[in-house]
Amino acid sequence: MERIGYYTKGFFPYLVFSVLIALAGCSPSGSGENSGNAYNTGIGRLDLVTLYSTVTSITVHVAYEPDAEPFTGTFRDGGQYWSVLETNMKAIFLGRIIEPDLSVPKDITGMEQILTQAQASWTTEQVFDLAQGTWDTPQTSTSTEFYVLFLNGYFNDKGVVNKQVTGISINKTPVIAIFKDVIRKSGYSSFDDTVIEQTTLVHEFGHAAGLVNNGLPMVSDHEDTEHINHCTNEDCVMYWENDGTSLNFFIHKIINSPSDVIFGPECLNDAHSFMP
Repeated sequence: MERIGYYTKGFFPYLVFSVLIALAGCSPSGSGENSGNAYNTGIGRLDLVTLYSTVTSITVHVAYEPDAEPFTGTFRDGGQYWSVLETNMKAIFLGRIIEPDLSVPKDITGMEQILTQAQASWTTEQVFDLAQGTWDTPQTSTSTEFYVLFLNGYFNDKGVVNKQVTGISINKTPVIAIFKDVIRKSGYSSFDDTVIEQTTLVHEFGHAAGLVNNGLPMVSDHEDTEHINHCTNEDCVMYWENDGTSLNFFIHKIINSPSDVIFGPECLNDAHSFMP
């Protein structure tokens, strides 16, 4: 069973597509290939019960192909780009009995360059296999590892290459991929692209962490029934679409707010209230 959600921000139509693959032991074609068993080995599945009950440390690992290097640097106020992801990860666990220690790389020296893969497009299975071949640190009862790949090329959605997909999160795994070709071709300034990249990371982390109705029970009914696993709150990063004015507001909210938290209160309530 496959579910595809769309998260768009108006400056670039269909900016962020969040792809969630439910690993039920069958492929979208029904052929039975790519069994879910493959995701139980190596870096393994992501267990939300463990993540929200016993995990005391979370590490984000980042690897990139040549020419797909993540944006790193600082905003005008001195805050680092990657602090946006870190701040929003902290917000998810704020106030819980265990607030895990976070390790998020802030500059390129804390990230790993991998060999050029020379692929024009990527299926979810290929993304997961690359992550599995890049890292060998498994999940434990007290530590969770997230793996983020920055790739050249585009997303291959069931045999169709989609050149508008910015990032994917493989459901029930700790693997996220960012497609730099899409971000580079957004047609706006490098600064806008930087914010787009961080917003994509936060959005995909949200899905991996169980939002919206993707593993975490909802405290209030805020799932967009037409775009499953996305929030009805237009000011939340988990909302599926905003127009151009909204994106401009969203970017300035990130820059000018004393808080970089871009999850809405409904999503935060789900995370804070989850009692495994």
